[in-house]
Amino acid sequence: MLEFVILHAFAAAVSLFGVLMMWRHRSQWNQQQADPQMEVGERRFLHRRYRLRMQSSALTVILGLMLNASNEHLVNWNWRQPGPFFLYVTVMLVLAVWIIILACADFLSAQVVQRMTLARLQEHQRQLEQSIVELRQNKQP
Repeated sequence: MLEFVILHAFAAAVSLFGVLMMWRHRSQWNQQQADPQMEVGERRFLHRRYRLRMQSSALTVILGLMLNASNEHLVNWNWRQPGPFFLYVTVMLVLAVWIIILACADFLSAQVVQRMTLARLQEHQRQLEQSIVELRQNKQP
């Protein structure tokens, strides 16, 4: 009995975590849309990232609900016909793997954008430093 309470608590925690992630992503997206200085390319990237994160968060909620449902049916399952239960478990595993793939894609895309932004800032810094050198040379007689 205690095992099922723990399993229900874990499933509820997974679903709650997904809901909290969705709430956080939505609040971040609202803040990002309010930024008038954002470039079109950056806004497009952030919109794609928002969709990706909302998808992974919603799938986390669904996975938590499926875990909870499987806990209920595990006790009363007719084990003479295990096919549907194993199909159900396979779907849950595929969802978990898909969530992991989405998380990895989000991480990699953030790394690529971070590197591009850093390269752009370094180029801008180099141009400013060159301008300083030119100003110093023009100032000296």
